[in-house]
Order: sequence, then C-alpha cells, then structure tokens
Amino acid sequence: MARVKLFINGVTKNALNVSLQKQGERAIDQIKMMLPANVSVEVNDRILWVQDFVDLGNLSAIYNFQASVKDESGNLNHGTATDVVTGTDD
Repeated sequence: MARVKLFINGVTKNALNVSLQKQGERAIDQIKMMLPANVSVEVNDRILWVQDFVDLGNLSAIYNFQASVKDESGNLNHGTATDVVTGTDD
C-alpha cells in the first residue's frame, strides 16, 4: 500500500477518504477526497497529494522542479537554482 501525505496551502492535513483515478501517463488524474468538518478548502487553495512507497513521516522537502525550487512539503526548505538548462519535452 502506498504511503500518502496531503498538504493544503503547505499545511499537512488528514483526509477521511480518498479516491484517485489514474488517467494515463500524459492525462490529468482525477482525485476525490472527503475531509474532516474542521478542514476548509477554498477556490484557488493549493492542494498537494504526495503518494509514494517511501516513508513520508520524516519528509524534509518536496521539489517539483517545474519553474520553481520551493519546498512544497511545508517545511520551508527552499532551494536555489543555478546553472539551469532547459529543453523541449521530446
């Protein structure tokens, strides 16, 4: 079973129930989640669902490297990009 972590605006939250439907390698996946009544989500809130087979309990940082080296784990371990090389996605 995959280990997961949910962040809403950089803050770790717990979900009551989550259903993830994978749409394929290049498609947009669909996720439905039920949150506790004390967790609110507004339009334009940033939601990050991390799912992997590693232990995320001692997570130091999450970097997506898509135009940013900001830490998305909520731990504020932001990076600095130097000597950046870009290219096309072939």
